[in-house]
Amino acid sequence: MKKIRLLTATAILAIAAISNGFAQSNLGEACGCPVPVSGRPTVNFSTLVTNVGGNNILSKSTVLTCTNTYILDTKVYVTEGLTLTIMPGTVIKGAPNLDAANACAIVVARGGKIIADGTESCPIVMTTTEDTNFDGSYPICSRGKWGGLVI
Repeated sequence: MKKIRLLTATAILAIAAISNGFAQSNLGEACGCPVPVSGRPTVNFSTLVTNVGGNNILSKSTVLTCTNTYILDTKVYVTEGLTLTIMPGTVIKGAPNLDAANACAIVVARGGKIIADGTESCPIVMTTTEDTNFDGSYPICSRGKWGGLVI
């Protein structure tokens, strides 16, 4: 009986430690980025694209910085000859879409390039627009809210 209590107590402590590890309140602080919840203006990806034949193509090679929060509100294609650079500390939030064919996503096509060199202390975060507080309260099991990154 003592072993079961000890195992239960150990499991509870482990879960508490893990759940606190998902809080992202200091996201980007190590690299001088503003707090993502209140200190960053938002930029919609739809302002960075050109519609070509019904597809939203990145208009030019683009650098995303941690001074903004980027809202992925459309499917964006990074095509041949273009580079999408995502700096450490950058936050990208995908808008949910129940229609999988039209899900918001970043698609790096053949010949397109992506450079995304986040670090442990200054990660690049891709989440959903529903993740509003970055305090660990958004359930980690809430997957599939947007299309993601396709290479």
